[in-house]
Amino acid sequence: MALEHLWSLGHTKIAIVDLDLRQTDHQQRWEAFARLMGEAGYPIDPRWALLFPSRSCLDREETVRRWLASVPLPTAIFGADYEMTLAVFKAIKETGLKIPNQISLVGFDDPPMAAFLEPPLTAVRQPVEEIGQRAVRKLYDAIQRGVMPEETEILMPELVVRSSAALSSNTEQVLT
Repeated sequence: MALEHLWSLGHTKIAIVDLDLRQTDHQQRWEAFARLMGEAGYPIDPRWALLFPSRSCLDREETVRRWLASVPLPTAIFGADYEMTLAVFKAIKETGLKIPNQISLVGFDDPPMAAFLEPPLTAVRQPVEEIGQRAVRKLYDAIQRGVMPEETEILMPELVVRSSAALSSNTEQVLT
């Protein structure tokens, strides 16, 4: 959803910030990002994938600031979770770049505060309440039957479009 939205705005130079590949959901987001970009025919510049095996001992904002200063800027960045997206958001602002005029940003997870950022964050929202309800129901059923269910359910998220992503200018820039 996030990539399709960015593509619809003309973005093909898209980076990903995903700093905890030990988590299954982060690993899946990275794999989906790489697969979908490839299927769409958009190359992934290896410099535009800020990936680490874990987040431990990292000053996230400083890591993102150093990364932004060391690469030609993409036109858009996808943050694999809200915490990382917020670190990217702050680092972009601190460099003096304008979101979304100079770089678009889309995140994963949509806590209520995302709507109050300036500009408000476009984000993929998981159906958290429904996930919780289904988990409780499965746990209750498992306790009643004495057997844990083996199937995995996939619930569809939704894209909440706000103003942190705009039409691509497709210009390469480097922070100095």
